[in-house]
Amino acid sequence: MPQNIVIIGAVALGPKAACRFKRLEPDSPVILLDKASRIAYGGCGIPFYVGGDVADIAGLQSTAFHMVRNPAFFHDLKGVEARPDTEALAIDRAAKTVTVRHLPTGREETLAYDQLVIATGSSPRRLPIPGMDLPGVHTVGNLDEAEAIKNAVAAGKANAVVVIGSGFIGLEMAVAFADMWGLPVTVIEVCDQVLPGVTNPSLAGIARHHMEEKDVVFRLAEQVTRIEGDGKAERVVTNKGTIEADLVIVSVGVSPNSTLAKAAGLAVSDRGGILVDATMRTSDPAIFAGGDCVEVQNLVTGRPVVLPLGSMANRQGSIIGDNLAGGDSRFPGVVGSGACGSSTSAWPAPGLTLEGARSAGFDAVSTQVMASEPGPFYPEHAPDVPGAGGRARHQAGARRPGGERLRRRPGRQDQHRGGHAAPPADLGRRLHRGSGLFPALRRGPWTFERPRQRRRQHPGRPQPRHRRGGLRPIVGRGRLLRRLRHRLPRTAAR
Repeated sequence: MPQNIVIIGAVALGPKAACRFKRLEPDSPVILLDKASRIAYGGCGIPFYVGGDVADIAGLQSTAFHMVRNPAFFHDLKGVEARPDTEALAIDRAAKTVTVRHLPTGREETLAYDQLVIATGSSPRRLPIPGMDLPGVHTVGNLDEAEAIKNAVAAGKANAVVVIGSGFIGLEMAVAFADMWGLPVTVIEVCDQVLPGVTNPSLAGIARHHMEEKDVVFRLAEQVTRIEGDGKAERVVTNKGTIEADLVIVSVGVSPNSTLAKAAGLAVSDRGGILVDATMRTSDPAIFAGGDCVEVQNLVTGRPVVLPLGSMANRQGSIIGDNLAGGDSRFPGVVGSGACGSSTSAWPAPGLTLEGARSAGFDAVSTQVMASEPGPFYPEHAPDVPGAGGRARHQAGARRPGGERLRRRPGRQDQHRGGHAAPPADLGRRLHRGSGLFPALRRGPWTFERPRQRRRQHPGRPQPRHRRGGLRPIVGRGRLLRRLRHRLPRTAAR
């Protein structure tokens, strides 16, 4: 029997859930709402649009076949009714209705639903300091803001840039301004390293050194107190000095958009994330939620976290689409890994830093491993960045006394219609240089493997390469891909 599905939020998870559900139940109507005018885009690509790697902003909305994901695309090809410029005002759980407002006209409407999906995402945090509302001060939250930033730079209205915050988006925006536009850029960070809480100091130092070669200036362990200017931003004042700037980018994290869910009486954590179970259901069985607005479990520490990642949102969208159609797909949790970078290098985040492991109760140590891919004879050979390991049971690359090495334990995959046990959504991805697929087999859960005993070989026969060191070989690229293909669920592989 057809059912009415309403999805609030149309950036990453919403379109994924809508399209997945329509494949399973093509006769059921789906309404996709978003208060922004542009929908279904890759927010992680905003710095690359500002930096010119993506020439047209429509490229962030385009498929691999250069089709723009606009309302006509969803209507004609997916059978989904997409409504941009439409804000959800309230959810009536008892009546199973959503009150919405069409922003251009102000007209309000009530939509009935059988099942509801909340994919309201997150919003950039704003600093509680004077001057945040001055013209020239921007956050990086959607395509409209990205377009305004690029237009200001292209029109010559920016002569010096200050980026407040050195997380993923902050560093990528700094690279975009310095590398593409040749503007003087200063990054201000309240912590004593870049990428704080994301990676260890050695990797952070590599990222900082790479950016300093592009003339980016860093001011670490410094706190912004106010932004000053006469009618527009002209300078940033910190506890250690003043920096002249007519363009200020504030990138100090995000907060979950859970106000609508909280007003409807759904369970929300102290961090602001909507509480969901493994099937992505909220405290109301008829309402699902996912993406930046929910709280999920960290598979390493076992603690709840709010992790705003586009890859995670897409994976959860596929799971929600299955479950809307009566499936039993489950999202086990996250490792916390990710990556950012520039056109020439990538800076990975392992998911659990040494400090994070120790604070979680692990007896962890840190080491560095230098590796190269491809081989040193290859024309574009470049060494991979060092990785962190430790004695903690869930740390990639960890070793125990006696030469034991952490190894991925084989798992099971449920084989039934519309259901699968999804692997973590943030498994390593392929970076610009060096493969992110290799660490995918080296993340928890973990077991231990002792060194293999050397086998006696005939004196005249060449010894296999992996037996010379006495350790079981790391899988080759072909075996790695076959093993990944076997382990990943069929729905996720598509």
